[in-house]
Amino acid sequence: MTKKIRNDVILIAAILLVAILSFLIFKSSLKNGENAVITVEGETVAVLTLSEDTTKTIETKYGINEVTIMDKTVFVSNADCPDKICVEHREISRVGETIVCLPHKLVVEISEVVPE
Repeated sequence: MTKKIRNDVILIAAILLVAILSFLIFKSSLKNGENAVITVEGETVAVLTLSEDTTKTIETKYGINEVTIMDKTVFVSNADCPDKICVEHREISRVGETIVCLPHKLVVEISEVVPE
């Protein structure tokens, strides 16, 4: 292996190492949330505590979504939108994480505090 190629490999490895460490530090700094804030068109329609298992049906003029809280995580368990991307999204539990259903203009966001 030539010196130039070896130096390129070392540089790429160093960049990957820095990226992985940055990602791990970022992920470990996220706090577990207290509430799931559900909004439609930017308006809060429900605030659910993550400490209580429940399912809430959100009906709007755009359609129906079922938001479920289980084991201090939240997910969209059912929706009548055509693509169901929100249903396929993984569970969320950390502050700032979101699930979005674009056809229904619905956003589920994890928060530490209850919005006013």
